[in-house]
Amino acid sequence: MKFVFTRVAAAISLISLMLVGCSEESSFRMDTISGNVRVLAPISQKDGSYKLQVFELLAISDLRTMAGKFAEFIFAPKIVDSKLEGESVKAQFIRNANGEYIPKDSISQQLAVIYFHLQKFAQLDKELGIEKINTWPRSVGVAVNIEGGETDNAFYDGKSDSMLFLPYTGKDLAISLNGGILAHEHFHSIFHKLTGRIDTATHNRRKFLKKSGIQDDSPDIDSADRCKDQKKGLSDCRKLKIYQQVILRSLNEGMADYWAWLYTSDPDFLSRSVKLPENAAPRTLDSPDMDGIRFLPRMSSILYDIEARYDEGKNDQFDQEIVGLYYMFGTSYARFFKKFTEIYQHARDLEAAVARKEVAKKLLQTLPQFKESYEKVKWKNYYSNLDLAQIFASTILDLRLPECKFLVSEMNFLAYENSEYTCEQNEDQTVTISLVASVNPKVLEEIELAPNTESPNPPDPNANQNNDSSEVSPNQPISKIKFNNSILYKAAWL
Repeated sequence: MKFVFTRVAAAISLISLMLVGCSEESSFRMDTISGNVRVLAPISQKDGSYKLQVFELLAISDLRTMAGKFAEFIFAPKIVDSKLEGESVKAQFIRNANGEYIPKDSISQQLAVIYFHLQKFAQLDKELGIEKINTWPRSVGVAVNIEGGETDNAFYDGKSDSMLFLPYTGKDLAISLNGGILAHEHFHSIFHKLTGRIDTATHNRRKFLKKSGIQDDSPDIDSADRCKDQKKGLSDCRKLKIYQQVILRSLNEGMADYWAWLYTSDPDFLSRSVKLPENAAPRTLDSPDMDGIRFLPRMSSILYDIEARYDEGKNDQFDQEIVGLYYMFGTSYARFFKKFTEIYQHARDLEAAVARKEVAKKLLQTLPQFKESYEKVKWKNYYSNLDLAQIFASTILDLRLPECKFLVSEMNFLAYENSEYTCEQNEDQTVTISLVASVNPKVLEEIELAPNTESPNPPDPNANQNNDSSEVSPNQPISKIKFNNSILYKAAWL
């Protein structure tokens, strides 16, 4: 496998070797180096830049294979019995007079940086109370060879619970050196497990593994095609299936982008390594400075984009267009959570890092409840982001007025004209979200007479785009309202 030095990696490697100078030591066995090891390599900074610095790799058991407490690297892997198998990597370092190890090549540099970030992710997981979600060491596949020469990408694979890195051929920062992209992929493992290992992968796993020559004969998690008996074309069943995938996978991508920002403070982390096509939706987490802007996508917007991209007879192209929607709407989710975090920070006069971690904990509490609500309507009805907004809001027990106003503006946007929410500030300065206008009584009666059924055919989205409330009455706080005929939000609005 040929590894291509990027301009950044090549320049940093040259500087590293120049710093070593005549102090180079080469008469040591790398497989005998263990414990905590000091390495000189490029690391991301808070301003989004990357600088050469010395850092410590913790609990290394074999520097030659970069094995240790936090990572196990496999070169050109295959998947056997849901585990990565293949040759161990062979890293190469030079040791200077200060006892610091400098990578001799691009791949060694990348392995050291990946390991460093993984140990930081383990610490972040512990701070957020999810240290038991992932198992350590993490499994990492490098030099994944793709038929047809696909490069410049990274994936999280849920079935093997591993990160997979393709060779990088660009001229910017290698993907495996990009702390934001690494955090993004790490979050996919969290999302996968907190949502019950439902099929959250953005890429077509079966096609990806086949093209990469990775052997995996185990069945897909959610491979049953419930729409196979439907007529060809964009049937109601297929439209529902695609819509639900867009919701699930867009949220996965959006939260992963948010996690990258949480970790790096860089809203443009992706652009450090990846140049998107000119016609692609922007992936920056910075949102336009416009009055009245809304973030969470409406049901009608998602359906419109699905139908607009459908071209019968070009299913491969259509599938790629749908993958594009995952990222486009994912950016909307990421911007929503980032904007809320900034409001949360200022409303509570917190340091940015503290605010981000507190909101991250709310997101982690949101996911299992989201999974429950999503599964209950997955093959019955279109999932509404109003449900997601309500679940997220229910995790914040001490809501402040600016936070409430932001959430209510999103909820009213998602509810169309069927219901209206407002913020009520109580005498003790606590804030309550209340429903002040319910759905049309006739519509409500129809919902009560015909609750969600087992039919895979979705309702007409143009008839009533927000059947999100089944038992509502004006002026009740959300904690007393039943949504989606099944989910009761029990949060105390303090």
